[in-house]
Amino acid sequence: MALNFFQGNITDLEVDAIVNAANSSLLGGGGVDGAIHRAAGPELLAECRMLNGCKTGKAKITKGYKLKAKHVIHTVGPVWQGGQNNEATLLKLCYQNSLELAIENEIKSIAFPAISCGVYGYPIKKAAQIAIETCKAFASEYEELNITFCLFSESDLEVYQNTNSQKSFSCDLKISERIQGSLYGFVVGDALGVPVKFITRDQLTESPVKGMRGHGTHNQAPGTWSDDTSMTLCTISSLINDNFSPSSIMSKFVDWTENGFMAAHGKAFDVGNATKESIARFKAGIVSNEWGCKNDWQNGNGSLMRILPLSLFTLSETESSALEKSFLCSALTHAHIRAKLACGYFTLLIRKLINGQSLEESLNSANTAIVPYMPNEEKAHFESILNHSVTKKPLQEISSSGYVIHTLEAAIHCVATTSSYEEAVLKAVNLGDDTDTTACITGAIAGIIYGRKGIPNNWVDHLAELQMLQSTFNDFNEIVCNRKKL
Repeated sequence: MALNFFQGNITDLEVDAIVNAANSSLLGGGGVDGAIHRAAGPELLAECRMLNGCKTGKAKITKGYKLKAKHVIHTVGPVWQGGQNNEATLLKLCYQNSLELAIENEIKSIAFPAISCGVYGYPIKKAAQIAIETCKAFASEYEELNITFCLFSESDLEVYQNTNSQKSFSCDLKISERIQGSLYGFVVGDALGVPVKFITRDQLTESPVKGMRGHGTHNQAPGTWSDDTSMTLCTISSLINDNFSPSSIMSKFVDWTENGFMAAHGKAFDVGNATKESIARFKAGIVSNEWGCKNDWQNGNGSLMRILPLSLFTLSETESSALEKSFLCSALTHAHIRAKLACGYFTLLIRKLINGQSLEESLNSANTAIVPYMPNEEKAHFESILNHSVTKKPLQEISSSGYVIHTLEAAIHCVATTSSYEEAVLKAVNLGDDTDTTACITGAIAGIIYGRKGIPNNWVDHLAELQMLQSTFNDFNEIVCNRKKL
């Protein structure tokens, strides 16, 4: 696979196919679109009239006519609307669908313009990252494919070349930076979601979250985090002081609900029903394997939202040991096999990302490792994760309820279809419904990929109990790194 960069007129390139940044009518327009139609001649317009237009993110192919290129692949890029309307996913699909058409038509060389970066307003740096990463990932399976990015200006060419020369933002991060990123990323996502919990997606489309808000659903100050972070901090406290001890973790949960231990502003709020029931059984002295809820209808995300510390703590252990402890940790409150598998899958994903694998590589590794533990009757529930279709689903097919599978799917989707921590968590929050948990799981994953420095400082500075968070995370980070001998 060859990747080339060129400044000039795309219509002058002698390649098998050039890509046209078209509008949905495919009948010509301004910029690259108009230049290609003028150079190809009226025959191109005549063929385009037969194609019945093209939807955003899709691609269609025609002959090149008077162009030096044999073919034109027409794709419709998204109009930039601030990054909250699935623009990153749609732009990625433009490149993927164009490349798939190229392979289907035995095209060996293809040239792309900077799709959506003209009048559609897509920020050039964000677009370049998506273009290059998507093309590299696709072309890794096709060594004979030659890809050229043809840029109109010298400044755009420089952006693309710089983007290509840089490794993925996370590649050079130390593991300690990834750990801090996951922890702060988790809490920031939680705090962003608290004020709009249970708000519908339609309402958030009208008034999207763009930063820290206050009050709202739980009438809390800006930066306040919920039970998700409280239970995560309780788990961290237990791991720091008692290694992995289920009874110690449950005792911390009791202290949280009764005395406000590790609660924002010293008072617990929004305690889930399954968690309440499990804590009550623990306090009543019932045996440990009966603490957690085991019914199919109790597969909420209450254990997934607190599994991150255990995922990090077991980095130094074998994969099987980490999975076993993840299952046990889930079962403290959520003991159904589905909830346990979701926690185990998250732990596997975290392990791979922490060690520098890409999201796609980490998903593949987690899929391979979790399947042997998955009963056949559970595989259908994880299907869109196991076959990666969740990363390509349109936004309207992504659910954001409190069901554990929905939370895991939504988090993977939001990270896979964005190009920064900020974009990922805001996309998660603006899905609506169980906003805090969807965003904190998204934030934990994105925080590993982009690191602590990828999280806006003004969001971190707004967090409630910030000094306590800093002290707790520093202590835990040191323990995890020492266990892993970094």
